Order: sequence, then structure tokens, then C-alpha cells
Amino acid sequence: MNKHHRELLEKIKKFSNKGKASLHPDSYVRSTHFSYHLQTSDSKNIAKEFKNKYKDLNLNEFILLLNSLYLAPSYSEKAMGSRLLGLYSKLRDELDPGNIDTWLNDLVGWVEVDGLSQSNFTGKEILSKWNDWSILLKKLNKDKNINKRRASLVLLTEPTSHMPDKRISDLAFENIDALKSEKDILITKAISWILRSLIKYHIDEVENYMNKNDNVLPKVALRETRNKLMTGRKSGKT
Repeated sequence: MNKHHRELLEKIKKFSNKGKASLHPDSYVRSTHFSYHLQTSDSKNIAKEFKNKYKDLNLNEFILLLNSLYLAPSYSEKAMGSRLLGLYSKLRDELDPGNIDTWLNDLVGWVEVDGLSQSNFTGKEILSKWNDWSILLKKLNKDKNINKRRASLVLLTEPTSHMPDKRISDLAFENIDALKSEKDILITKAISWILRSLIKYHIDEVENYMNKNDNVLPKVALRETRNKLMTGRKSGKT
């Protein structure tokens, strides 16, 4: 085990509430990894304290740590990897996007996948290495692993809601289109999410796309996106 990982695990165990237990029983979350049941505040504090202690961590050390955390048997360790990824912005900028493909091999269900994919990577970061990112996102979109297919959409939710760049929106629609016939909730809810994220800068394109694919898109995506268009909320309640 990586030495930094060992230090973090000691902290995780110290603040554990229930010890080993299944994370969630329902079919949507799907994580098969046990959890140390940390309070969110404790998990955040552990990550922040580590960052303050190891401000000068280099890229190689950072990658080795994340490799170790994402390979760990517990959800809590994997989630810690994603928290650190969010905190070390300068090192994150230096990462080869291909690392994400590797880390997703050991993430299961929306909690783990979204922890890595949601909000950690900005549109600016993605555009700075656009060729590498576009290759990665197209590859994930076609992967047999449903968790990677979900990630191909979730990774684009933050960029599409904060940047009008057409390269990002075009790829988002391309990835949606490739998965629009899937029925699994991991994909259908992600399609709804990314369509709603696209509304801010591409409302006309979203409306046109939905009208053209009304008979194919998941019902939940149609309902929630139309609610968002009409009321600003996916529930439709104002």
C-alpha cells in the first residue's frame, strides 16, 4: 500500500462510524464495496488536512496515491481519492486524462463514478487538452463497462453548464446520441442530467434534439428536461 494511502486509511478508520458494511443495498447505487461510514465533514477535513500537510506533493507521488486509493477495497478510500483530486488543482492540470480510464476500472455505481467525474474537471481544463479528452470521452462512451459509459456523460455536465464552447456541446450530444436507447437507470438519469446542463448555453439545440428524438430518448430524460425548460426545475415545481 502506498505510504500516503496508509496514512489516510488510519485517519479514515479513526473516524469510522460503523466499520465494514455494505454501502447501499439498492440497484441504482450498485456499489459492491464496503464503507467506513465517515461523516461527510470528517471526510472533507481528512482530505484538507492531508493537502495542507503535503502541499509539495509531486505529480508522480499524486498519481501513485490515487492509483492506490482507487484500487482499495472500500468506498471510503475511493471517495478520498476523488476528494484529493478536487483539491490538488495544479497537479490535476498536469494529469494525462487517460488516468481516468484506469481509475474507472475499479469504480462501481453512481456514487463512486460521479465522485470522480462530477465537477473535478472544468471546461477550461478539458479544452486545454482537448484532443486527449475527446479521445477519452469517446472511448468511455463505447466501453462495455456501464460505469464508464455513465462517466462519458457525467464528465461533461460541469463543462457544458459553465462554458458555451461548441466543441464540448457537440461531443455531449454525440455521446448522448450513442446511449439514448439504453434503458438502465445509470444511463437514463445521466442523459437527463447532461441535457439539463446543456440548456444554459444551448437551449435551442436541446429543444430541437428532444423533438427529433422524442420516441427514443428515455422518458425520465424527456420529462425532467422539459420540466427544466418550462420551470427551471427538473421536478416541474416552481
